[in-house]
Amino acid sequence: MSEFPVIDLRSAIIIDQHAHSFANDFLQFEAVDLRRCFTESRTMEMLQNHVHNSLSYMDMIRKLGYLLDVAGEKQIIELRQTMREYDLVNSLFDDVSFGAFIIDDGYSSGKAMPLPKFAQLTSRPVFRCLRIESFIEQALATSSTFSELEEKFLTMLAAPSEVPIVSLKTILAYRGGLSLLDTTKDLAKADFAELKERSKRSTIKSAFRIERCNLHHYLVLRAFEFAGERKIPVQIHTGLGDSDEDLAESNPLLLRSLFENKQFSSVKFVLLHCYPFVKEAAYLTSLYSNVYMDVSLACFLVSANVETILLDAISLAPSSKILTGTDGHTVPETYWYGAHSIKRGLSAVLTSLIRKDFFDPAQAMKIAGDILHGNTRQLYNLDGLA
Repeated sequence: MSEFPVIDLRSAIIIDQHAHSFANDFLQFEAVDLRRCFTESRTMEMLQNHVHNSLSYMDMIRKLGYLLDVAGEKQIIELRQTMREYDLVNSLFDDVSFGAFIIDDGYSSGKAMPLPKFAQLTSRPVFRCLRIESFIEQALATSSTFSELEEKFLTMLAAPSEVPIVSLKTILAYRGGLSLLDTTKDLAKADFAELKERSKRSTIKSAFRIERCNLHHYLVLRAFEFAGERKIPVQIHTGLGDSDEDLAESNPLLLRSLFENKQFSSVKFVLLHCYPFVKEAAYLTSLYSNVYMDVSLACFLVSANVETILLDAISLAPSSKILTGTDGHTVPETYWYGAHSIKRGLSAVLTSLIRKDFFDPAQAMKIAGDILHGNTRQLYNLDGLA
């Protein structure tokens, strides 16, 4: 028997605290469609000629082939197209022991599977995260005045839902960056007429998107107040993301003034993704009692570096402040491979730290359980729900 046992997390339960829904037609995807889920690039040349040579995608295809007992991308695509949805999803999700999901259903909402069907298909509890910007856009489209917009926006956030709502989320980073404007209600009002006109001119091909302005940031802050009153966390996109994002403006350090603001000290904030700003996110998480983090998305786009990413997080952030999310979306392989990578990386990191005498195996298993599911259960008050 080894003096330093390897921490085995293969059967450990994961509560995925940040993901999205499946595409309705995910079984019929061709190779390019599957590759698109494993890159933030949207150019056809990248999808056709390069993504399949990325380390994460190559590793995912190899491990998926082992699980499905086929070899290579071509055979995987052919097999997927003959399988039942339930069989593919649950062969993957059982393999990594998913226990529950918190889903942001504002992503590709027109093409995404409704959450009740997602829950039925996965046979697991599913909870809902409301995307703030989507509700601002919806409220603006049906409001004639700023006062009506503000009232309708808050009413929509509070509306009953078939799927339990446990958090809000903002994509400020995609819409002009994380640095919040020093806004007021009067400044927000002044933006209304122009934004309303732009909303009217939008089409299906050129949909209106709320961008950085006083009205946007005023309503985001109102949503934070709403979250504080309802005692539900707010997820904030940081770090890598879609190709239309300015990565330099997604550094979580830009949120420092928000975390210093006593008005929001009771609001629990979760920094999502964080890569390549993992150390910066861990620093903030170590400073502020109401700030948490995960390493979603990076877990399946930068999988070869997950050990370093997790070590950077664990080295500074309290283990009680680190959550597990995949940012899985569109196809079940993204959730599965993200969870697989996190377990692999966390096992290696904790085993190494035991060998360096930072803690003993029992403490390591406690930390693993907290990160994989315990912290999420506590933060989102899921006891009795999942």
